[in-house]
Amino acid sequence: MLDKDDEDHLDALSIFSGSSETDRKRRYDFHFSLPSPQQLPQPMDVDTSGGPIRLSPSITSPRPSEKKQKLNSGRARLKIRKLANCEDDTSGSGSDQKRSGGMLRLRMVVCFSTVVLVAVLVALASREDLREEFYKRYMKQYQALLHDVDDYCSQEFDFSATAGELFSGVVGQSEAVKKIIEIVNRRQHERFTSMALLGSTGVGKSLMANIIAKKFQWQSNVHHFFWDFTSTAEKRFERFQSFLYGIRHGRDVDLKCGRSLIIVDHLGRGDVDMINKMDARLRFVADKDDVQLMVLYVFQGALMKDGSDVVQHLNRNIEQVFLRSLNEEDLMKCINLETSDLGIKLDEHSGLREELIASMDVGRYGCKAVRAKLAYYSKMFENGS
Repeated sequence: MLDKDDEDHLDALSIFSGSSETDRKRRYDFHFSLPSPQQLPQPMDVDTSGGPIRLSPSITSPRPSEKKQKLNSGRARLKIRKLANCEDDTSGSGSDQKRSGGMLRLRMVVCFSTVVLVAVLVALASREDLREEFYKRYMKQYQALLHDVDDYCSQEFDFSATAGELFSGVVGQSEAVKKIIEIVNRRQHERFTSMALLGSTGVGKSLMANIIAKKFQWQSNVHHFFWDFTSTAEKRFERFQSFLYGIRHGRDVDLKCGRSLIIVDHLGRGDVDMINKMDARLRFVADKDDVQLMVLYVFQGALMKDGSDVVQHLNRNIEQVFLRSLNEEDLMKCINLETSDLGIKLDEHSGLREELIASMDVGRYGCKAVRAKLAYYSKMFENGS
């Protein structure tokens, strides 16, 4: 009988020899223990550069409860983000809708205004009466804002203030002033009125015309044309034609607003035929354009008597106003007016009045040189001489 050592020896031999004994009972004893985590080799990973990275042994896998809690919190954050994005989208879409609605309304207003404007322009272009009515309404509002007067263009012609200024400002010509007032009142409702101011030098013709221009109700419609003696009659008439064209078609001129005043100054004895031609032209313009014109022709000392042959050649439609010659009494009035205007006190300068009267030929030059002489003496007084 084999002992225990022999049996073990036989078992080992049978394993290497390949023999098997099914009937023999075999027993194997395995004795081993699991290594600790510190003794296990740590897992390796590869970074993006390809080098090995040893993971930290302190990282441990989360517990199931922690993993579920993190998962739930992540889902909550995701839902919150989705809700926030939805709110942003809703507010953004609302503002976009407001902007689109505002743009739509603006486009509708622009389209409607364009249609109305086109309709108005078509109507104005096709109908002259509408065009004139539109222009009248526009000019009425413009003149009211500019002059702060309602119905500025359609107000009645009032010559009373001008008449008072003529009586006080022109010495010795009360009869001539009355004549002008009578002409204005008689022809107030006519389209065209023309007057020729006639008289010798220094009697107040240009002064009278300047006062009428200064006190005229419609100041924007006052126009001066000065005669040029250096050119021929044809050249002068061409200049007048250009002047008249500028009045009729100028941007800042409206002949249909009230009345218009035209002053033609510095006329001579040889200009009568040209004046007749100009007067006929102005009358034609007043009738054609349906405007009211008042024209003053100022002659420079050429026509003095009613029976002059030159006066007889003037057009009969031109009203003639004669200014009489002045005397020494009138000269004294002129001196008093000018000294008051210049601030000179004659009482402080003895003999000055007599010297002025003696140095002037009032019958020939009237009061024309009074102001120039007083200005000369005033300068001498200032210099102490």
